Amino acid sequence: MRILILIIGLFVTSSLFGQIAFFNIYSNNGDESGEGIVQLEDSSYMVTGSSSSFAPSLGSQAFLLHIDSLGNFISSTHYGGPESEVGRRVLYQPNEGYYIAGYTNSFGNGGYDYYLVKTDLNGVEQWSHTYGGTGWERVWDAAIMPDSGVMMIGETSSNPTDNLDMYIVRTDKFGDTLWTKTIGGTGDDVLKDMEPLNDSTFYIVGYTYVEDSLETNAVIMRIDHDGQIQLFDTLDLAGNTYLNALAYREGVKYLAVGYANSTTSNGNDTYYVKFDTNGVVLIEYSGADDGDQEARVITDYGIPGYWYIGIDYENQWSQPNGNDCFIGRYQDDLAYAQTMVAINVENPDHMGQLISTSDGGAILVGRTYAMPSGVSNSSNICVVKIGPNNLAPDFNSIIEQGIVSVGKLEVTDNFQIYPNPANSNIFVKSVSLMEADVALFDSFGKVLTTDELHLGALTLDLSTFKDGVYFLVIQSVGGTSTRRIIVQH
Repeated sequence: MRILILIIGLFVTSSLFGQIAFFNIYSNNGDESGEGIVQLEDSSYMVTGSSSSFAPSLGSQAFLLHIDSLGNFISSTHYGGPESEVGRRVLYQPNEGYYIAGYTNSFGNGGYDYYLVKTDLNGVEQWSHTYGGTGWERVWDAAIMPDSGVMMIGETSSNPTDNLDMYIVRTDKFGDTLWTKTIGGTGDDVLKDMEPLNDSTFYIVGYTYVEDSLETNAVIMRIDHDGQIQLFDTLDLAGNTYLNALAYREGVKYLAVGYANSTTSNGNDTYYVKFDTNGVVLIEYSGADDGDQEARVITDYGIPGYWYIGIDYENQWSQPNGNDCFIGRYQDDLAYAQTMVAINVENPDHMGQLISTSDGGAILVGRTYAMPSGVSNSSNICVVKIGPNNLAPDFNSIIEQGIVSVGKLEVTDNFQIYPNPANSNIFVKSVSLMEADVALFDSFGKVLTTDELHLGALTLDLSTFKDGVYFLVIQSVGGTSTRRIIVQH
């Protein structure tokens, strides 16, 4: 079991006030992965992804992790059922709350289904819905629409061939389906990332299998919020080509990044496509790199004429047992300028989302096995902040914090808790009639009530509690049991 270190997050300041850069790890006893991030008005951040630290008996859960502008833990809560959930994107509505868009195999019709959770500003779940067929559906990106509904893009295998098809789901603000769209053929077809052209129209990138050429081509699509496809272009620079991410410099151009099968080695080469707001391709370029290099994330930032691009690589310089990652600064003509941060430890690292920040910098959320003491045995959430004026964080000064706000989450099976969800009383019984101390926490770690389990039984009155998610922590001689409780009146 790893020891949790709770210390204030590292931040780096230059001579200019307010410049912040940090490299933080968020971890407890499980496997963690960061997938999506959004900045709030107070310059704090909300992160989503997947974690098995909240309740190991429930598998991996989607989560919201709130950190301040310096990367310090504020609060966290989790969502899902008895199997596995992944939060891919967190969408923020000022004065309303959050959407978590991802996928689940706890609920729905197939192996995995699209999963959309709506919470209030405190992270309390208001509703959740699933979308999909009998196969596997996975969300890759999502956006809020003009009517406060959501559009989710990704992939589905719910078809006779079991290959992947592009899958788009459009909901209203209550999560009810307005329309769906499936696009695909005999091979794999996937949508990966989306950026707005205006309030009601989006560009989307991904890839599609072209049967005539027996190759996979990169895709640029333009679609409105009603599902009307205005443009669908395929690009084939050389061999199989894939687009993973897209960034937009307002009023100027888009830059999409991915990879193409290498013409000089057995690996992949980075692949870039620049196009204007009409969808006209300006530059299509693939760099010949040593080993295997794939561009995964991209954002513009405060210095005009440059982009930050995140690249996975596996070659003679990478660490054993998987790929490493780095974020590079690139000029507008795609010439390399500078490495901002590298994540290079054993086992595969992962970049989930890279966004620009209000101070002119950028922030990345992902997954790594790096720890302050070296390399861990489990994966951890990493959040990497690049400051304005290319202020880079120090990889050698990683700070670890917890993702879980309520104690040590070791779950035993000595207790029965029912009903759950509850609307008034909830009953706690010990299988072995042991005594125990009981505490009820809200989703942000605040103790709401405490009691004692006598003769193996206890009744808790929850009738005055608001609808939402709570945590019941039971401490006995047999260990600590933590259960997720839902109150619904």
